[in-house]
Amino acid sequence: MHDFLRRWASIAPDRIAIEEVASATRGARAWTYGSLDDRAARIAAGLAATLPTGARIALVSEGRAEVFELLFACARAKLTLVPLNTRQPLTKLRAIVASAEPAAVVYDDTFVELAHELLAHASITEPSAWETNGTTRVTPRGIALGDRRARGEDVAYESLLGAARYGDVALEDVPLVLYTSGTTAAPKGVCITWRQVVFNAVSTALAAGLTEHDRALACLPLFHTGGLHCLATPLLHRGGSIVLTPGFDAEREVALLHRGDVTTTIAVPTMYESLLAAGLHAQPHLRALLCGGAPLSRALHERFHDAGLPMRQGYGLTEVGPNCFTLSPLDGPHRFGTVGVPTFHLEARLVRDGSFESTGSAADGSECDANEPGELWLRGPAVTTGYFRAPELTAQVLDADGYFHTGDVLVRDEDGFFAVVDRKKDMFVSGGENVYPAAVAAALAMHPAFAEVAVVPVPDARWGEVGLACFVLREDVARPSDEALRAWSRAHLAGYEIPRHWRALDALPRTATGKTDRAALRTIVEEGNHERT
Repeated sequence: MHDFLRRWASIAPDRIAIEEVASATRGARAWTYGSLDDRAARIAAGLAATLPTGARIALVSEGRAEVFELLFACARAKLTLVPLNTRQPLTKLRAIVASAEPAAVVYDDTFVELAHELLAHASITEPSAWETNGTTRVTPRGIALGDRRARGEDVAYESLLGAARYGDVALEDVPLVLYTSGTTAAPKGVCITWRQVVFNAVSTALAAGLTEHDRALACLPLFHTGGLHCLATPLLHRGGSIVLTPGFDAEREVALLHRGDVTTTIAVPTMYESLLAAGLHAQPHLRALLCGGAPLSRALHERFHDAGLPMRQGYGLTEVGPNCFTLSPLDGPHRFGTVGVPTFHLEARLVRDGSFESTGSAADGSECDANEPGELWLRGPAVTTGYFRAPELTAQVLDADGYFHTGDVLVRDEDGFFAVVDRKKDMFVSGGENVYPAAVAAALAMHPAFAEVAVVPVPDARWGEVGLACFVLREDVARPSDEALRAWSRAHLAGYEIPRHWRALDALPRTATGKTDRAALRTIVEEGNHERT
């Protein structure tokens, strides 16, 4: 009943589900709903024949259709797919593999060497003692998507194709575990139920008005919730099509967006900057350009609006899905700076917390008033059941009433529109006042000399902590003096928010999803020798 791929395969078997753009290692390919359904069912049979129920399958791959084959195969065979962020350092990936204990590692030709390293150091509990405290360990299987092998004993992915196996897909099954990026802590494995996949798809289709006629350009990495679930699985649920690229190339993506049949896409702000630089302009067939993964500056939003490009700013997180809020282009420029309103089937609260005592309101967990910052709590069928093998971490974020405590600080205006202030953990106190680095950076981003900017706290003998602004200058722009920057800031920030220190960098460190890598930025600040001259 909940296997929407199988349903579309029976309704429209010849409709294109995935069009895969040619890469350096293979030519262009296409999957109809019928062929995608058949291959997923046959891969499910091959995996189920050798792996126990509940086993995890790690994946190291560029963007390719087999990622979706594996997702549906795991759902049908009661297995769990664990896509790995291939941009993470090897030490962190080894820690994730040790946590997930995959019974198999699937890899493509691009990541053979990485797969070799992971397989060489990975081990799992013997299947007969699966999910127990057994001590017998075995090495995971290696499964190669391409021609190259990480080990001599690894098998070819195509050899797994067997007689079709569908199986019942239950809403509470966990066919996917996504490990968070770990910018503020060690990566955590988020258990994604099929219920989350389905309700995220339903809510996204309602919010974005998706139909079976939509074709989405998918250029975000598929190891991230945005790449998988912002548009891809919602469109497969809706019977639309995905145009899948192996990675991001601005000139290629602009050509695809201009060719006439792609109606929507999802990208992060830095990618949209690159698309504009590569010549992206308004097209009548482009219905919605979704933006997430990192804060969207007002200046960039205005550039898209002025160019007639239908930008939709949103908000999401791995634990609740990438589409928790949505802002329609029809809401107008006066909504810039907000992420809009909650999507369907999702309840949002802003809650007073001890971190927000400067508002003068009681820090008692009660509902915030309009324009009062508070921690965002979310409840609904798209909320995770928790973190993989981490009940203590789950208990910290999921309460008895089913609310997920996001750790993000937002405000809500009188009309019910939400705006992101900052991560709760990133807030610092300067002279008794709460300072939100993301909000300060958003104001500083309006400075005509700055291409991008981020703010981090540094110790101060008088004020406890003060802000240090790290910025990248626009091309051919001279660095303003610290005095000039402070003078400009007085018109845009409260006195306690104005950074005391300023540092020019060649680039801000970024995570794979386009967010500022705050841990890396703090390292740069501590080293103190990276200012551009």
